[in-house]
Amino acid sequence: MAQLLLSTKTGTMLLLFLLLKLVQSSDENMNFKQDMEPISAEAGKSLTLSCSSLQQSLLDHGIYWFRLKHGRIPETVLISNSLGTEKYNMDRAHFKSSKKPTEYKLIINNFNSGLVGIYYCMTNLNNMMYFGGGTSILIKELKAATTIKTPTTTAFEKQSNSTNKPDCFCTTKKAHDATGFKPGLKCSIAIFAPLAVGCIVLLILLIISIAVCNSIRTRHCPHHYKRRLRKLNSGQYV
Repeated sequence: MAQLLLSTKTGTMLLLFLLLKLVQSSDENMNFKQDMEPISAEAGKSLTLSCSSLQQSLLDHGIYWFRLKHGRIPETVLISNSLGTEKYNMDRAHFKSSKKPTEYKLIINNFNSGLVGIYYCMTNLNNMMYFGGGTSILIKELKAATTIKTPTTTAFEKQSNSTNKPDCFCTTKKAHDATGFKPGLKCSIAIFAPLAVGCIVLLILLIISIAVCNSIRTRHCPHHYKRRLRKLNSGQYV
């Protein structure tokens, strides 16, 4: 029964919330203050909202905390009375209240994007409702750190760069006279080494060819090499 009365009373206050905010005069709200500075909080962090009044009797009947989201009606977060008793309308894992003689606090734990909104506090004295100015809470988006990747040179690129560089810097006589550049030993080796190798290869091929030809000739014409010596009448051998 008490829960039903609480829901009915809370529902009525929610419906009158915006209207009362519009018609409430600034003089009536001078002794009831809420920090109106917007808060930008990181996900997973805790933050605290406060409503205070120098007139202690204004807080003797407790505090109502509401949350207003874009496109929705106000939602009751919790109700805290002067005895410290709390009645939750939302997940109590995220909300907690504390009380001092002239101040009430709403503590929001493990903040996330679902808890974003404008939070209002309200108190009731002599059938007159007093509202705080509202505190807007946003979630802070962490920017990813920008890293600059240093380009690395692979072994293949190093080899390509080295092969692209000319090993022999031979110049003409005209260029030599203009720049004073003299071909070094490396250039001479690069020119004459292939010629020497070519000559050696040709010589080897020539020797092989001669040996093969002699072998073929011996095999096909043995009578030229195995003739017997004949003795002539004159005593000479032919």
